Amino acid sequence: MNLKLTIWLLFILLPATCLFAQPDTKDSLKILLQNPKLTVTQRVDALNQLAYQYYDFDDSLASTYANEAMLLAKKTDYTKGLKYSYTMVGLGYSSKSRFKEAIRYYRLSSKLAVSGSFSDEVYNSVLLGNCYRDQAIYDSALYFYRMGLKNFAKLSTPDRATIYKNIGSIYVLQWRNEEAITVLDSASSYLTDGMLTNKYVQMDVWSIYGQAYKNLLKFDLSNAYYEKMCDASYQLEDYYHQIMCKLNKAELAYERSDFGSALNYGFQALKITEKYVFPP
Repeated sequence: MNLKLTIWLLFILLPATCLFAQPDTKDSLKILLQNPKLTVTQRVDALNQLAYQYYDFDDSLASTYANEAMLLAKKTDYTKGLKYSYTMVGLGYSSKSRFKEAIRYYRLSSKLAVSGSFSDEVYNSVLLGNCYRDQAIYDSALYFYRMGLKNFAKLSTPDRATIYKNIGSIYVLQWRNEEAITVLDSASSYLTDGMLTNKYVQMDVWSIYGQAYKNLLKFDLSNAYYEKMCDASYQLEDYYHQIMCKLNKAELAYERSDFGSALNYGFQALKITEKYVFPP
């Protein structure tokens, strides 16, 4: 990601002078894997959860766990574990912007029918939508997000918040900023119970609020939401969101014609990539 950030700094700024883990959880899962009494299904489940926990912290290690889970699930015909491992492998490719491979694995996951996997299906659908969003194929992205809302009553509150948040992100990209804010208000209404998972979704919601208000030239409101997002990213030691914090601040400073601050924030983002490889 260093290359992308460098290009962004060179071509945007210089001429003027875009799922939530706890350390305790990861450590507990690693210890669990050392237990020789683990069944195969338990091992696959633990590997899948480790993959999920490590994304946004160490994507390479997360992909390693996901691939190990997939191979073991295939070998033992553990369909439920295989279904989720396909999603985790796809997420690894998404983190590298290898969308063709990511979509292939997300679709492999969606083809496996497993009872009691509704939440996993929704998550897989959202990740498919993200692939299309990141390729600027917004109609397809919205299709998969809205598909996740079909059985609204069965959705958990984090799932509802995530889907509304992602729809809001598309509206911002389409410059439908007022609509984005309305959808983000819906997302926020499901983020009131203090669950850890919700804190990561909440950071994204604050970030998108900030982008919408920036587009509407309401810079003080934009900065207020960015500050909330930045504070949370450091409290949770989430490198991905710390980088997003700096990039958001850089873009806002640029819009305010504060090019020195914009450049400084950009270099701060680059510095954080020494700890975490930001997706291309």
